[in-house]
Amino acid sequence: MSRLTTAQVIAQGHYLDPDFNPASLTVSQLLGVFGYHNIQYPTPYNKPTLVKLFNDEIKAKAKKFKRERVKKDNSFASDDGITDGVTGQPLNGGRAAPQPRRSSRRLSRQPSEESEQLVALPDPPKRRRSAQPAAAPSKRAAPQPILIEESEPEDEVEEAPPRKIGRRKKNDGDDESEYEQGEEYEDVEVPIKGEEDDDNDKVNAVAQRISEGPRRKLSPPKLQAEEVAPPSPIRRLFLTVILLALGYFTWSYKQESAKIGFCTFEHNGEPMNEFLLELRQHRAEIEEQCHIEQQKHLEQMNGTADANSTPFFGNSTVCAQAALLPVPDACTPCPAHANCTRTTLDCNLKYELKPNRLLFFAPPHNRVNLEGGWLDIWRLLDGFPGLGPVAFPPRCVDDGKWTEGTLRTAKRLSALLRGLRSKRLCSGQFERYSVEDGGEARQWGLTRDEIYNIFDKMTGNKPNKDDVEYAFNDALRQLSKLELIFEGRDTSGQRYYAHKEVQLGWKCWAKVNIRETWAYYRLYVFGIVASTLFAWYKLYSLRAQKIDTERARDLAMEVLETLQNQVITHYSDPVRAPEPYVGSARMRDLLLQREWNNSYRNKIWRRVEKLVEGNENVRANLAEEGGGDEMRVWQWVGSVGMTPMRPRRNSNPFAPDYDEGEDLVAQ
Repeated sequence: MSRLTTAQVIAQGHYLDPDFNPASLTVSQLLGVFGYHNIQYPTPYNKPTLVKLFNDEIKAKAKKFKRERVKKDNSFASDDGITDGVTGQPLNGGRAAPQPRRSSRRLSRQPSEESEQLVALPDPPKRRRSAQPAAAPSKRAAPQPILIEESEPEDEVEEAPPRKIGRRKKNDGDDESEYEQGEEYEDVEVPIKGEEDDDNDKVNAVAQRISEGPRRKLSPPKLQAEEVAPPSPIRRLFLTVILLALGYFTWSYKQESAKIGFCTFEHNGEPMNEFLLELRQHRAEIEEQCHIEQQKHLEQMNGTADANSTPFFGNSTVCAQAALLPVPDACTPCPAHANCTRTTLDCNLKYELKPNRLLFFAPPHNRVNLEGGWLDIWRLLDGFPGLGPVAFPPRCVDDGKWTEGTLRTAKRLSALLRGLRSKRLCSGQFERYSVEDGGEARQWGLTRDEIYNIFDKMTGNKPNKDDVEYAFNDALRQLSKLELIFEGRDTSGQRYYAHKEVQLGWKCWAKVNIRETWAYYRLYVFGIVASTLFAWYKLYSLRAQKIDTERARDLAMEVLETLQNQVITHYSDPVRAPEPYVGSARMRDLLLQREWNNSYRNKIWRRVEKLVEGNENVRANLAEEGGGDEMRVWQWVGSVGMTPMRPRRNSNPFAPDYDEGEDLVAQ
């Protein structure tokens, strides 16, 4: 099966189906589809690039193109539904309206009435009577003569008036003829190319119309073009020489002007480039040399060779002739937002190179190189008079792509810095810095170099580092303009950038709030806890002190009783109590024998000693024991029986056990 042509592919319209695979089309078919829909494609191109462009531009707008196709198909003129006002029958007889088409031949048979109705053309617009007949051929078909049978009467034959397109014959009162009674000449009919009949057919048709009488509308004789005498050979030669000279000077001007190219700088307020500046200097040198030679020539002719004579240019003929010819003396201004050299043009990063508005059909380019290996066809117009060194210079247009890309980059950087601050805030792993050391920008953000390294990885490590640097700085400017980030610097000049906002989940939000609440109220909590502990300690201390005081008093009473009993026992039974005193240490160990804490026992006993020795009836001395050791002893020196004693059996632990009754009997 043969491959479909591009016209067939476009006519069928299957490429607008949702499940159509653009890879099944050839490169020429894809280019034809793009041209049909006025879609620009990049150059140089390959099939994967065209398939991707098809998916982006054609498939994404398939519904729109289908609606336009249906609307175009429904826009053809049709007489469907139109009925005759008398009979009420459809004008087209129930048949579908034929599609308009162009025919190059006339039928050899007589057309029917229905076909004459179908191909009837609308009346052309009326023209003024003074207008001359158009020289262009008419587009309507020539009227066919009506065949009349001999058996039919002439009165019954009526011919439909032919349509009149050209000018009408002026009716003058002086010129009257049989053709002016309600009728006029028909317009001169010029047959369409390829549709002329033979001369015999025309003669027969005219003869038949004349034979039918005045009831037939006769066509006026066709106008014959006036014969123009051919120009003389001298005139032709003169015109040829003029055209050749004009073409030569124009081509020379074009060649010289095209070399100038774009302007690169300003010189004394005038756009200029190095080539044009050197060209002007060269022309000035030539003109000066011309005047010098002419001056020498005049001096030789006048016979005066005075070197100091003033140059006379009044009779200058040679140099004046050169000044009569126009010379290119201007360069093409560099478009706005572009970087130009003499032969190249590049737009800035924010702008895209677009062709001139007059060259809307031209494919786009990334840059302009006037000396490149492949040039556009309209570059041949460079240098022609009136067009400048660069004909139809391109322009740099801000198409919004750079702004969109910058906003996307700024959003990514904003999300990066916001996430970094949120992470540090959630984990609590951050340090506080003073304003001289970077402040909050260093606390929550990163250095410029760290952010740039991350951004470079995000953009895929593009080879053009200048573009990446410019895009990075532009993104930071956008974020600063929107007041989403803030900047800080330390004493060394290092810059830090951080985001002003945070984005936390509910877990991090709870964690951060608890930590901040604790940081704010922890001093109060510590104060309350310390106060509570101190109050409890003081209460416990007072209670313990009170208990110790009561116990010390009880122990002091027991010591006093023991001392009195020791004195009584010593004088009543010296054998049982050989000494009238009692050792302090032995008394302590005896009374506090169930207390194993030495510090607490010594503490209690110091209070007991203070109470006992504060009693005037007790004398504290140092006594030597049998082993030669000295010890502190207490001895009761007061009256026995005057101190209130608690009744108990054998209150003296140092005396042997005996019965009180036996003691009384002994006395």
